[in-house]
Amino acid sequence: MSATAEIVKKAIKGTWFDVEDDGGTIILSSREYGDVGDESAGAEDIKEARRLIVLLRNEFPTVKVEGDIVDEWVMVTLHP
Repeated sequence: MSATAEIVKKAIKGTWFDVEDDGGTIILSSREYGDVGDESAGAEDIKEARRLIVLLRNEFPTVKVEGDIVDEWVMVTLHP
């Protein structure tokens, strides 16, 4: 099954991560629990990203799924 932003949103229902489609690459991101002043990611965001990565890899086995942290942002990226 191909991953689209709408299909991904249904698969991860219940998360606080935002979902956006960047021309085929789907990016999930959050800084809900990050510290903007210290530019550090929050433990809850990291834990949720790990959960989402496992879920998405199982749901879309042919899609490359990666996690990344930049300052307070925690991201999960799905590459077509």
